[in-house]
Amino acid sequence: MRKKVTIKDVASRAGVSPSTVSRAIYSTAKLKPETKERIFRAMEELGYYPNAAARALVHKRTMTLGVILPNGEDDLFLNPFFIHALRGLSIHAQSRGYFILYAFSNNEEEEISFIEELYRSRRIDGVVALTVRRNDACLAFMKQQQIPFVVIGHPEGLKGVLWVDNDNFQAMYRLVNWMVDKGYAELAFLGGPAELMVTQDRCAGFEQALRIRGLPLREGRVLYAKGFSEEEGYRCASELLSRDRTVDGILTTDDLLAIGVVRAIEELGITRHIGVTGFNNTVQGQFHRPSLTTVDIHPYDLGYHAARLLIAHLDEEENVPPHFVVDTHIIPRETTRP
Repeated sequence: MRKKVTIKDVASRAGVSPSTVSRAIYSTAKLKPETKERIFRAMEELGYYPNAAARALVHKRTMTLGVILPNGEDDLFLNPFFIHALRGLSIHAQSRGYFILYAFSNNEEEEISFIEELYRSRRIDGVVALTVRRNDACLAFMKQQQIPFVVIGHPEGLKGVLWVDNDNFQAMYRLVNWMVDKGYAELAFLGGPAELMVTQDRCAGFEQALRIRGLPLREGRVLYAKGFSEEEGYRCASELLSRDRTVDGILTTDDLLAIGVVRAIEELGITRHIGVTGFNNTVQGQFHRPSLTTVDIHPYDLGYHAARLLIAHLDEEENVPPHFVVDTHIIPRETTRP
């Protein structure tokens, strides 16, 4: 059995006294941010988990974060984005003595009802929102009710909100330029649901890049799927390619959509090359044949830093920025030209 890690082990790794470690975990006393960071990093590296009940008594909090999961037509746990984001979120939360409470909702009204019930009954200290919609009523409700929360995504029109995101506009803008540099000129965009801000940001990046490069945005070449699934990618690509045979590249906002696009191209018997790209750098895309060119958005890091920002806010840490941007990079594979 693995030897139990103690506060003394953490103190030794962090280069501080055991009493300083205890103050960082259990006390409301102020410590220098760099000292706290060293201590919590040591806890994470060693796998030390503080006593949650003791922390809750000291801080007069539940030491629990609420995560409301979308319960749509797509199977949530078939989409690797959510799996990796939740893993990053959970690992950091646990290292700080917090637990995660998950709930499913079918719509914004249910989300608001769940959040209000969980927070008012003192079962959670704050909320992590995994998606952002246009004119998001749930986020507006939490802000108005002063419920602590962080968003994975960039909220529209809400100031003073904690958020973690990629620069989705820039990520798609760079991808379009990368494709054009490889000789593609007749490009189409296939996004997820239109109400999601991530879809709108990437679509804006797509359109701006075409304008800057002097390429046409032809009618009918911006499509929105109902969800993130291979079936939706197949349906949208079949509809597009049955009426537009001049498209030479389809840029999607999700690997599962892109895999469906590749299947549609094959089943329609199209022999000319059409470049296909995805987002999220999934295992499915890596081992698909042909392997999928994609954009890695680092969902683990998105979840990890979302938990970090929210817990820092709850613990009233000083000098913590309210936003964090996770970089992206293109991973070339077989569905685009070398």
